[in-house]
Amino acid sequence: MAKPLTIPGWAEVVESVTVTEPDILAALDGKLIWSSDYVETRLKWKQRDPLWVLVLRAHRYDEPITIAWDDAYGGCTSWVDIAGLPADPADRPSTPALTDVAFAARKKGVDEALGTA
Repeated sequence: MAKPLTIPGWAEVVESVTVTEPDILAALDGKLIWSSDYVETRLKWKQRDPLWVLVLRAHRYDEPITIAWDDAYGGCTSWVDIAGLPADPADRPSTPALTDVAFAARKKGVDEALGTA
């Protein structure tokens, strides 16, 4: 039997930018979840499709959500409906993972690298 899933928080997309230039992605090195090798490989693999850079602001729920595992969640699935999750995650009490000042400083570094500052 599979263990229950605990959802500790949520993230909001505060900015999205498409990138096709290796130099811009190199300037973001250390700020991406992907390694520089993966990014370089991905840019060469599908040159017609840009990479999307998403700036996310993470929030921690005051009380994490725990839901029972369902076999429908497994396998190669792009989207599943999960009972017990709020339609809008911001409706539940939560706290940003970074202070406003810390988040603004990190976002500024990303915006400068992207040329969107």
